[in-house]
Amino acid sequence: MTRILKSFIGLLLAVLLMSGGASAYFGYAKADAAIMPDAGKPSLKIGGDGSRTGTFNVSNLVPGSSGSGSIRPVNVGNQTGQLGISFSSVTNTPAVIGEYMDGSGDLGAYMEIAVYIDVNGSGDWNNGDIGLKPDSTTYAYPTALEYDALDNYSNITWKAIKSMTASAACDFIITWHIPITVGNEIQGDSVSFDINFFIVS
Repeated sequence: MTRILKSFIGLLLAVLLMSGGASAYFGYAKADAAIMPDAGKPSLKIGGDGSRTGTFNVSNLVPGSSGSGSIRPVNVGNQTGQLGISFSSVTNTPAVIGEYMDGSGDLGAYMEIAVYIDVNGSGDWNNGDIGLKPDSTTYAYPTALEYDALDNYSNITWKAIKSMTASAACDFIITWHIPITVGNEIQGDSVSFDINFFIVS
């Protein structure tokens, strides 16, 4: 498993996993300045230009592949707010070349992910951390990390996950693996979704 790479405030975290042509990354998109909160409110960003949306994308994986990555949301406002996160629809794209080009995108059904907030930025699942379930609920350490099929996280929102004071930061982490028992039909497939971060008073 690749090590968790933590971003500094204002920098994009990119995770590149190169193994047999496999790749995975987190990225972010620029936020519309018109929707940024006024002064005197909580204000969230995950990138140097005020971005609030990240992207998770993996492709060309094989049975047994695994990895993880993180994004750091920061409350850059001057008021305390409640952190929320929502996932967009999960998009599965089938392979376009190779012997497993079957017209079916299967990766999201077989890839298992665990999603959590690393409250103290330690890089590990430990005391105080908050796990996010695909039914919009949460759980806490010391419960073991709970893995589920990536497809089950499509269009899920978690509200009021944790309170964030002014200037507070935490790490949002996805760790994933593909069971070794999965068939080769996933090879050449890709899967992606957007991760939207928000904060409310």
